[in-house]
Amino acid sequence: MKRRVIQSLAGLILWSRAGRFAFVFVALLLPIFPLAAHATTVLEANGFRFSDEQGGFILRSVSGAGSKNDPFIIHQDYYGPGPAVLTIAPGAQSDPSFLYVAMICVIRNMGPRPWIGFDFELQENYLSPSDYWDGLSFDQIGANREGVFISDRFALGDRITEPFDRVRFHQGGVNQGVDAQFQFFITDPTPPDTFYLLQEPVLLLVRNDVEKDGQGTGMQEARTQLALKPLRPVTSGFSVR
Repeated sequence: MKRRVIQSLAGLILWSRAGRFAFVFVALLLPIFPLAAHATTVLEANGFRFSDEQGGFILRSVSGAGSKNDPFIIHQDYYGPGPAVLTIAPGAQSDPSFLYVAMICVIRNMGPRPWIGFDFELQENYLSPSDYWDGLSFDQIGANREGVFISDRFALGDRITEPFDRVRFHQGGVNQGVDAQFQFFITDPTPPDTFYLLQEPVLLLVRNDVEKDGQGTGMQEARTQLALKPLRPVTSGFSVR
């Protein structure tokens, strides 16, 4: 009902030239209404607790054990431009003095724009960059000798270690309504009670040089679909390169 009312309001605004920018603002808000009605989801797998309590996405399912041969597979619907933060609380582990997690994030683009990249960032304290000394990283210590960042939608995944612990996937894209799969390891020799996985897409921008009223419009967000196909299928482990 709320969506129908806003759509009607947007149509009325179109009649006014002065309301053109207001209409654009309302249109950008439409895709995030499912988040407004969404209650926090908390899911558990192998003693780990996963939550979308920080908002920006909807956590759909979690499975697996977090090991190399049976990674956590986390399905999410991502609505906004980001960032969105997945809260993770480690549970019972074979070695409580060392955190070692294999993870596949399956993220559906539910927003209005294609993605041309995607970033993940680890944080031990919410919204504070993870520094070199806290131990939390995308396996920077090399516990997994096959530590390759893999995605079915992006050809490359690059580690960025300073001034934060981040992985950037690029050279590819994700259209609206399409799933993207991201695979990586997380390690920490001094495991915290809770840590955070910040997730943020890189939105497609296009250049519009058509002038109106003597002024160029410059860069704007793209509304078209990308001509893309998956690079590789999802795997049940981390043996695929």
